[in-house]
Amino acid sequence: MWVVERAPAPIVYETLHLPHIVAPPSGGSVLNVLTIPPDAAWQGQVGEAEVAAWFGSVGCPGASRFGPAAPHPYMQQTPTIDFCFVLGGELVLVLDTEEGTVRAGEMVVKRGTSHAWSNRSDGAAVIAIASHDAR
Repeated sequence: MWVVERAPAPIVYETLHLPHIVAPPSGGSVLNVLTIPPDAAWQGQVGEAEVAAWFGSVGCPGASRFGPAAPHPYMQQTPTIDFCFVLGGELVLVLDTEEGTVRAGEMVVKRGTSHAWSNRSDGAAVIAIASHDAR
């Protein structure tokens, strides 16, 4: 949806020429608005190859934390500060050792956290995530 390649950001009209990515470029930021389907729509149908393909398709194959001990197949970790706003529905933020429900109108700030978003409802959920490169 929106990518800034560096800070201070150049003032330009569009960044649509930049690739769709989940993690921002070095020194930059990215804003994504994602519709997350119910877990029931894909559970039992994804394995390591499918998860690796998805992370590759959004430009961050190294972010995946897929493994037998992971609490969710789409666990990921990036060196970013993320401002996550649930716009519709309800999501569960899955961390390595705990989880919490985030409802429409609520937000989470994540700091390089290993995590996944789980939709345990019957309908789609929408989340906006502004990710900023961090150290």
